[in-house]
Amino acid sequence: MVLGGSGSIGKNQINDIGMGGLSFYYTDNGQPTTQKSHNVSLIQDGRPTIFHIPCRTICDAETGELIFPNQRVKRRSVKFDRLSIRQKKQVKQLIKEFAVKR
Repeated sequence: MVLGGSGSIGKNQINDIGMGGLSFYYTDNGQPTTQKSHNVSLIQDGRPTIFHIPCRTICDAETGELIFPNQRVKRRSVKFDRLSIRQKKQVKQLIKEFAVKR
Protein backbone atom coordinates (compact mmCIF):
# COMPACT_ATOMS: atom_id res chain seq x y z
CA MET A 1 0.00 0.00 0.00
CA VAL A 2 1.01 3.59 -0.54
CA LEU A 3 0.82 6.11 2.28
CA GLY A 4 0.85 9.83 1.64
CA GLY A 5 0.97 11.96 -1.42
CA SER A 6 -0.94 15.15 -2.02
CA GLY A 7 -4.67 14.52 -2.35
CA SER A 8 -4.33 10.86 -1.43
CA ILE A 9 -3.74 10.80 2.29
CA GLY A 10 -4.29 7.37 3.78
CA LYS A 11 -3.62 3.84 2.68
CA ASN A 12 -3.99 3.28 -1.04
CA GLN A 13 -3.74 0.10 -3.12
CA ILE A 14 -0.69 -0.28 -5.41
CA ASN A 15 -1.65 -1.04 -9.00
CA ASP A 16 1.80 -1.40 -10.53
CA ILE A 17 5.41 -0.76 -9.50
CA GLY A 18 8.75 -0.56 -11.29
CA MET A 19 12.17 0.95 -10.67
CA GLY A 20 11.05 4.24 -12.20
CA GLY A 21 7.83 4.71 -10.25
CA LEU A 22 4.45 3.28 -9.36
CA SER A 23 0.74 3.71 -9.78
CA PHE A 24 -1.90 3.32 -7.10
CA TYR A 25 -5.63 3.60 -6.57
CA TYR A 26 -7.05 6.00 -4.02
CA THR A 27 -10.31 7.64 -3.03
CA ASP A 28 -10.37 11.27 -4.11
CA ASN A 29 -11.00 13.59 -1.18
CA GLY A 30 -12.28 16.36 -3.45
CA GLN A 31 -9.42 18.71 -2.64
CA PRO A 32 -7.60 20.24 -5.61
CA THR A 33 -4.18 18.75 -6.24
CA THR A 34 -1.68 21.54 -6.70
CA GLN A 35 1.49 19.84 -5.54
CA LYS A 36 3.35 17.88 -8.23
CA SER A 37 6.34 16.86 -6.07
CA HIS A 38 5.79 14.96 -2.84
CA ASN A 39 6.93 11.96 -0.81
CA VAL A 40 5.23 8.59 -0.44
CA SER A 41 5.93 5.69 1.88
CA LEU A 42 5.19 2.05 1.10
CA ILE A 43 3.60 -0.42 3.49
CA GLN A 44 3.56 -4.17 2.97
CA ASP A 45 1.59 -6.66 5.05
CA GLY A 46 0.78 -3.93 7.57
CA ARG A 47 4.40 -2.92 8.20
CA PRO A 48 6.27 0.07 6.79
CA THR A 49 8.66 -1.02 4.04
CA ILE A 50 10.14 2.09 2.42
CA PHE A 51 9.88 5.62 3.85
CA HIS A 52 9.73 9.02 2.17
CA ILE A 53 10.31 8.20 -1.49
CA PRO A 54 10.58 11.50 -3.36
CA CYS A 55 8.38 11.48 -6.46
CA ARG A 56 6.47 13.57 -8.97
CA THR A 57 2.90 13.03 -10.14
CA ILE A 58 2.81 12.07 -13.81
CA CYS A 59 -0.87 11.21 -14.18
CA ASP A 60 -3.93 11.45 -11.95
CA ALA A 61 -7.02 9.98 -13.64
CA GLU A 62 -10.50 8.93 -12.58
CA THR A 63 -11.31 5.24 -12.95
CA GLY A 64 -15.06 5.82 -13.26
CA GLU A 65 -15.77 4.00 -10.00
CA LEU A 66 -17.81 5.57 -7.20
CA ILE A 67 -17.54 4.32 -3.62
CA PHE A 68 -19.99 6.77 -2.07
CA PRO A 69 -21.58 9.90 -3.53
CA ASN A 70 -18.81 12.42 -4.24
CA GLN A 71 -16.04 9.87 -3.55
CA ARG A 72 -14.44 8.80 -6.78
CA VAL A 73 -11.70 6.23 -7.18
CA LYS A 74 -8.68 7.61 -9.01
CA ARG A 75 -5.40 6.16 -10.18
CA ARG A 76 -2.25 8.21 -9.67
CA SER A 77 1.03 7.44 -11.41
CA VAL A 78 4.21 8.84 -9.91
CA LYS A 79 7.79 8.92 -11.11
CA PHE A 80 10.46 8.38 -8.49
CA ASP A 81 13.03 11.12 -8.10
CA ARG A 82 16.48 10.23 -6.81
CA LEU A 83 16.46 7.10 -4.69
CA SER A 84 19.15 6.23 -2.19
CA ILE A 85 21.02 2.96 -2.67
CA ARG A 86 19.01 1.50 0.20
CA GLN A 87 15.71 2.63 -1.34
CA LYS A 88 16.70 1.10 -4.70
CA LYS A 89 17.34 -2.25 -3.01
CA GLN A 90 14.04 -2.01 -1.15
CA VAL A 91 12.11 -1.17 -4.34
CA LYS A 92 13.74 -4.12 -6.18
CA GLN A 93 12.71 -6.46 -3.36
CA LEU A 94 9.18 -5.09 -3.34
CA ILE A 95 8.91 -5.56 -7.12
CA LYS A 96 9.91 -9.22 -6.75
CA GLU A 97 7.35 -9.78 -4.03
CA PHE A 98 4.65 -7.86 -5.93
CA ALA A 99 5.22 -10.02 -9.03
CA VAL A 100 4.79 -13.22 -7.01
CA LYS A 101 1.47 -12.05 -5.55
CA ARG A 102 -0.01 -11.25 -8.97
